Amino acid sequence: MVAVAFEHRTVPKDMRNLGRPELGDNSSGLLASHGRAVTVGSVNTRSKLFCFATASVAVLTAFGCHNAAPSATPLPTPSSATPTSLEPTTSTTPLTTASPTPAYRYGQSVGHQIPVFAEPGSASAPLFVLPASDTLGSPTVVAVLGEQPGWLQVRLPVRPNGAIGWVAAEDVAVGSTDVAVQVDTASHHLTVRKAGAAVLDAPVGLGAAATPTPTGSFYVTDLVDVGSNTGPYGRYAFGLSGHSDVLTEFGGGDGQIALHGTNDPSSIGANISHGCIRVPDDVDVQLASLLTSGVSVTVT
Repeated sequence: MVAVAFEHRTVPKDMRNLGRPELGDNSSGLLASHGRAVTVGSVNTRSKLFCFATASVAVLTAFGCHNAAPSATPLPTPSSATPTSLEPTTSTTPLTTASPTPAYRYGQSVGHQIPVFAEPGSASAPLFVLPASDTLGSPTVVAVLGEQPGWLQVRLPVRPNGAIGWVAAEDVAVGSTDVAVQVDTASHHLTVRKAGAAVLDAPVGLGAAATPTPTGSFYVTDLVDVGSNTGPYGRYAFGLSGHSDVLTEFGGGDGQIALHGTNDPSSIGANISHGCIRVPDDVDVQLASLLTSGVSVTVT
């Protein structure tokens, strides 16, 4: 699995947003929530939460998920992509934690940018602003960790991995899922749990020694229906919130990792990719019926 780097180019018109609620005419109502999170659905309302996209070859090339040497930029130290104040540390501000397993909450943009702050209720300028959509055109997603009145503490889809910040509750629509993925790098094994019960187990391929799969807590940000399982991504590719610890660029993208199928069965169980997590094609198809936006993915 190559470090998934989404293409920084125009997304084809036939590519629709994946794994997010279709806000439609309700977006104005969501924006008018003023200080409270709006629940727009759960993994059970799949027709609203998950629209599959058909990706062009040009876009998928940016994933770089093959075994050739990447033409990538080495990771600077520290990364300049995200303010250092967003290092993954625990906030000193008291908060109400999100619901325990099996409910995982996430927030997605409601058609506009998402300002990110160091603390809730901050009167100062935001640390930075997340775009309304990611490089695949999907609404930006954050994982909800806790909350204060009118504010959500979230895990961010930016560098460094594990970065945490605060966003106004009115700036995102909140959904939930009871599905979670665990990847054990030592055993090259993936387990999917739904409502706490294991529903899928499978072997995986991981990053090579020089480009290892990063460990940590991530979540699903995108789903791409490739349209065929003959390419290096299998039929489906699931973009994750994590980024390579080694590569800052791959194929025009920013070194984002992904979970996907493969046309190289021999890579399963091996350390061979640029950071992505590969699964057998039959497992890839099963994942498409289980994973939605915001699904927790923990790599240990």
